[in-house]
Amino acid sequence: MLHYIITNRQILPDVNGEYIKPDGGETPSENLRFGTFDSTQYSATKDARKSVNLFPDPKAPDTATIMTDADTQPYSKDLANADTANLIGSKKFFAELYQTMQHTDGDILFFIHGYHTDLNGALQSICDLEKVYINDSSPVKQIVAFTWPAMDKYLRYRDDAKDAELSGYVLARSYLMLIDFFRAIFGPDPRKPFNEPCENNIHLMAHSMGNRVVENMMVELLSQRNGNITAIFKEIILAASDVDWQVFEDPRAFNKLTEIGERVTIYYNNKDLALFISETTKNAYNRLGKFGFRDYHKVPAHIYSVDCTGMKIEGGLDSKIVQHWYYKESRAVVNDIVKTLKGTRVENLAGVSRTTIPSIPIQFRLKS
Repeated sequence: MLHYIITNRQILPDVNGEYIKPDGGETPSENLRFGTFDSTQYSATKDARKSVNLFPDPKAPDTATIMTDADTQPYSKDLANADTANLIGSKKFFAELYQTMQHTDGDILFFIHGYHTDLNGALQSICDLEKVYINDSSPVKQIVAFTWPAMDKYLRYRDDAKDAELSGYVLARSYLMLIDFFRAIFGPDPRKPFNEPCENNIHLMAHSMGNRVVENMMVELLSQRNGNITAIFKEIILAASDVDWQVFEDPRAFNKLTEIGERVTIYYNNKDLALFISETTKNAYNRLGKFGFRDYHKVPAHIYSVDCTGMKIEGGLDSKIVQHWYYKESRAVVNDIVKTLKGTRVENLAGVSRTTIPSIPIQFRLKS
């Protein structure tokens, strides 16, 4: 199955063309690149080079630059119906996605992986998500993933944390580029769009330290737009969040997270061993993905948390011990996330897949 990727990992050339540096040992670049990922090819070969097709982009900067998005990637309304075979870079990426959504009855899941994830780990995560989230019961029909230069080494946690912050600023650039693309193809008047909007949604899912990528994306977006951000996402899912449990309290950037989506749902697990190790050996603060909100009174509207502690994990022995990947390895968690992606109202989930926590109206426990 064909999915899409965005990356700021290092791109290397050789006689056979370009490929993504696989180990994540580099510093994050502002060199945003776009391409496709063939999950069927990867599942058969485990060969990232054969399964990833990078879109050519001679204007993509190799290092940090002061050029604006308009200088590097101008858009027009004609891209909505353009022959994408003749396009490059983000033009090809956004035009293909728009045209796909126009002819597909289904949503896009935009996924951001966490730390301890090299390129092969990121690609495998897409395959895993496809297995559990693309089916007849789910609204999701395609995955777009942002893969940043994390490494498959637990001891490089601090490096990954810094890389996540830098990658968040780069991802903000991609977000603004998409807004510019939408404005170009739809025009200034939503009552008389240049091209017909589709009825499908884009959802955001961030796992572990991918939440730190999102937090720093929000910091950059808020600074760029003086607090006024155009919303793109329908549902925002934050799973096993490796950020501190005060992150939704003003003046933190997550306090404004509903500026980019309609509803936010946090899934946390008291027995998450990865976050326990993280908070006790790396940075000494309680994690959102382990305890939920520090003070729910300070959390804005339309933000909810779901306690997944005790849910059955269906992965291997490591997964059952660490309990950090339940967003894709616990059937109960996956089913609740699917209901959330469908837009099911919170009150309709209470008593069905969740139980309410007395006196805390925005927090729930998952039913086994």
